[in-house]
Amino acid sequence: MADRLPGGNKKHAVVSDDQVKALLDDLDSSITSFDERLRAFEAETAIATPGFGRSTDVPFPCLDLGGQHAWPEIPGKSAHTLAQTPSQTPPPARTRELASAETGRGASSAPDLLTELARSAEAHAQNRIVDSRLQQEVEQRFDQVLRTIFDYLHEFTRHVNVLKPAIPLTYALDFRHRFGALQWAEGFVDFRTRSKSEIALIESVSVRLRYATPTLDIIQPLEKVHALRHELHLLNLTITDEEKVVIPGKGHGIRFTLADSIPVQLTFRSDSARGKIVVRGRNIGALGLCAYLIDLNRLARTSLDAVGLNLLGRSSRLPAEFVPVAFSSKV
Repeated sequence: MADRLPGGNKKHAVVSDDQVKALLDDLDSSITSFDERLRAFEAETAIATPGFGRSTDVPFPCLDLGGQHAWPEIPGKSAHTLAQTPSQTPPPARTRELASAETGRGASSAPDLLTELARSAEAHAQNRIVDSRLQQEVEQRFDQVLRTIFDYLHEFTRHVNVLKPAIPLTYALDFRHRFGALQWAEGFVDFRTRSKSEIALIESVSVRLRYATPTLDIIQPLEKVHALRHELHLLNLTITDEEKVVIPGKGHGIRFTLADSIPVQLTFRSDSARGKIVVRGRNIGALGLCAYLIDLNRLARTSLDAVGLNLLGRSSRLPAEFVPVAFSSKV
């Protein structure tokens, strides 16, 4: 078999089969030798730079605390070339200067935490001192008014205890049972001070007195006995005797004999929170409970005269300064 060899010469030469076979063997040998040299080169490169060539094995640059970057050396690239990328971050020294300037401006415009707390604590302490002083002034004002009430009622009862006048009042327990023919029996006044105060400030003043009267008998059916006992307890009326009786047409009942006196009480107590004097009364002018509020600045000598006239039975009403309120423990 004969082939034509490529070339620029237009002359044709005849190549034998032996020449073609020798050419192909030489080509195979050259390829084998190239493959062996390539594998040897790759092995040598892997020993010199282990892991290089994989993008995941390239380390990130490390940030030096001194402000300079340490870049890994990559074949074909120098560290100087990689570090030429411009940066917007100011140099570390300049950064520290800016931070110091900002801190200085903040310190001059606002106090530190301890200074702020100290000022707040001082203001709070001053407010407490002022509030305490105002509270003491209010309590002293109440003390003065209550002392005036005590002095008046003390002198009032002292005189009336000597005179023991008749009291032109009638106390009705119900429409069938009434106390009459009253006469002053005795009276006394006392006061209480604040237990926690450094000085003896008066907190309340009470006047207690008793009207003498004939005994009173009351007959009640059994179903009304409990209600009567409760009412007598509120009025502070004393039962001296009781016995079972038969009530014509109503069945069994109980006869109560009440003591020959009517207790009367009037208490004045300070309420500094509201700036008022709280007044509570029992059997004042009539059987029952009552309560009033008095403005601290409205109580005058004429008000106390009106109280005295009421206790003597010469007036059935307390002065206008006594504003009626519901009788309760919150008053």
